[in-house]
Amino acid sequence: SESAPWRDFYLSGAYELRNGISSKIQQLNDLKQVLKAMSVDKFFTKLSVSLNAEKAQDKHFTLLVNFTDINESYLLTLNNSVLRHQLYHEADQLGNQLETTDTVINITHLLFIDLIIGEAGIKETLFGDELTVEGSKLDLISFLKSFDKIDGNYNIVTP
Repeated sequence: SESAPWRDFYLSGAYELRNGISSKIQQLNDLKQVLKAMSVDKFFTKLSVSLNAEKAQDKHFTLLVNFTDINESYLLTLNNSVLRHQLYHEADQLGNQLETTDTVINITHLLFIDLIIGEAGIKETLFGDELTVEGSKLDLISFLKSFDKIDGNYNIVTP
């Protein structure tokens, strides 16, 4: 093919027809590495795309995520089946929004990724010692279950 991307599509499709889809374990590991390398802002943008609109239809939720390992905090707002995020600075004028925050979670970035891709169990992690939650843990579980699993497993040419 004349175009490099079209050549890649063709070769990937031919590989799939000959060898099948690669194992889900390898794809989850690759996906985890990609999500770790992303900036947190792009990670939350990717997360907002995987929001299941039907599951989040009647939910109104605000969550402050404090990443303890990278010293960043993000305010997530779920409303009208849309997830918005913004970097939270204590010096900003978000004090009034923080007072109305439903839940504050202190977690490492890697553990949050593990929760999203399903490598760490939601209930086991929330009731463990690896993170702290201020607010309703049940609301947080409902919030996390509003997302489709990011598995990276898709067919190119086979049904």
